[in-house]
Amino acid sequence: MLLRRVKASDARTSASIVAALDESAPSGAGVKPAASTAATNSCGVDEDSVCEARAMTASSSSVMAAVLSRLAEAECCMCRNPSAGPLMLFANTITSDTLYRLRFDASERDAPMALKLNAQIHLCGHAGHKTCVAKMIDRINLILERGSPLTVPSSFGLRSFSCPLCNMVCTGLCPMPTLAANAEERASSASPASLFEGVRSDTLKTTEDVLTLYRLLARAAVGAPSSSSPSGMGALVSPSGLQRLDPGAWALAETLRTIRSQMCVALEWVKAGGEVQYSELLTLLSLLVCIDPKLLAANAAKLTAEFQRKGDELCLLLMQLLHCPATAAVSLAQYTKLLILSSEHDALVNPVSGEKGADAHNKLLIAMWRELGCLTLLKLVILDTFAPEMVQCKDGKVHLTPLNPDTLATLEGRRRAVLAMLRYLLQVPSATEQEDELCTALSALVQHVTVTGGGSEPQTVWLGGIPTPQLMQCKPLLLPYDGPLLWRQLVVCRVFHLAPTFVDLILNTSSAEPCSVCGDNEARRVWCSLCGRSLCLRPLLTPPELYDHARDCGNGIGIYLHPESNVFLVLLTVQERHLHYRGLYADKYGQTSVREFHGRNVPLNDTAVKAWLSLWIRSRWGVQSTVVRKLELGDLRHL
Repeated sequence: MLLRRVKASDARTSASIVAALDESAPSGAGVKPAASTAATNSCGVDEDSVCEARAMTASSSSVMAAVLSRLAEAECCMCRNPSAGPLMLFANTITSDTLYRLRFDASERDAPMALKLNAQIHLCGHAGHKTCVAKMIDRINLILERGSPLTVPSSFGLRSFSCPLCNMVCTGLCPMPTLAANAEERASSASPASLFEGVRSDTLKTTEDVLTLYRLLARAAVGAPSSSSPSGMGALVSPSGLQRLDPGAWALAETLRTIRSQMCVALEWVKAGGEVQYSELLTLLSLLVCIDPKLLAANAAKLTAEFQRKGDELCLLLMQLLHCPATAAVSLAQYTKLLILSSEHDALVNPVSGEKGADAHNKLLIAMWRELGCLTLLKLVILDTFAPEMVQCKDGKVHLTPLNPDTLATLEGRRRAVLAMLRYLLQVPSATEQEDELCTALSALVQHVTVTGGGSEPQTVWLGGIPTPQLMQCKPLLLPYDGPLLWRQLVVCRVFHLAPTFVDLILNTSSAEPCSVCGDNEARRVWCSLCGRSLCLRPLLTPPELYDHARDCGNGIGIYLHPESNVFLVLLTVQERHLHYRGLYADKYGQTSVREFHGRNVPLNDTAVKAWLSLWIRSRWGVQSTVVRKLELGDLRHL
């Protein structure tokens, strides 16, 4: 196994990979492709190789190596033929406004839709050949054309299918990160300078067209269906100038924005008590290696002009990192300094005493944690650096020490995480401080950056000549953060307008006023969880009202609560799917049925709240198998 030897030698560059291979392989011997390793295992190859790779992963601190070792077990889950061509990872794309709502910025309420929406993509880790997927879709369409929709699952669409292994709704395919299979292929190509460049080069060689993935993500970013919609539904966002003039450059720009959004969403989930999982690391690596540097260079001027607006400075950094990975460490250090200089760093250097000063310190600290977390993820993946103080691989899982919910539970933990990431990004030697020394050490490091400035150059080339204060600024969080538990409670109350107890919810939603649509005092109503408005459930009026409100208020996603039954109705208007999901009020036995409450004042259940936020923050409506089984496909205007 190629990847097993990479792990064994703890290689970090393609040159060391070749050396490791030549050291153990006979002259002229080829190495089997990593993507087909699991398939050959089933044909009689020693099964201990997979166990050996896992054991090596457990002793490594490399994120790249951990992800690639898992990919070495991938095979086509449809034909299991290792020689049928390159594998493609199953992907689920969706339109989301999670990041906009989690900013809690009232000034953005009337902002253009383009600034509220972002695309999200999820890779389950399972793969298939492009030809096998095409055959499956053709068969599904043939069954649907014959008028027998009951013979296929309700989650199947004209251009989508369910993963045979995990049941995820697959709306597209993503090239799987890979390495050159044999010595002849490696010798015929110029040896890249880093492992990341080697994986990117070999992945792009085995991929026929990455533009399809770009277009898929771009359509999700503007709220357009992934394929032609039978109902003729258009995009939520009006076409931008770049989209009209150069669709190719626009799709590439939205793909870079999706990379930024993926990292932010993963860290928002950590703030709510989750963890950065293997699937998130796989998605990040896959998106990064799918960016063609030639396309990036050809569209550099257009992309720079597109990203020179508030909030897109990280995309400018991404362009620099992907165009020249060899200088990634310097670029990340420079960006980190600019991030500190553009923030209200006095709250970290000289925090004002008292409750007000502590609040400002805490809000800037958690905002800085998320921004530094994105930079840390990029450095761990692109540079593949050996950083045991940042990442540990145990039992086949990758544990990112500063990006952990337990770290965020206390103020000292948040300080330690920010301090560790600053040292890692600024290439300052790590150290261990006591809890009472953390504030002093963090203040000293930030003060050193502010005194020395951003370096000899007042601005970097990748900023396009725009002064730093006009382009980037690390804004403090607008709401207090006191750990994952209290943050979950705050989010469900502020975003979804839920009361602490079920009785309070009933009192808040009950009204003797006649329905504004049908005029009936006893009308069956649902409650929009995003704005608190009551809507009618009368059969003749429900579909257009709920659908239109989901497009306008929910930015394409309608979340309605039926208080009398404690059930959510979720409308995914872009995907034209809907589902019913149990409410978040549950007794100590986990019962969510109102009949089981027996008149008791049941509170919000934290386990149910965490599961709900896992779905909503990461937009996993079409990913989690228990939810996918409830998804129904159809025209939401005619339910």
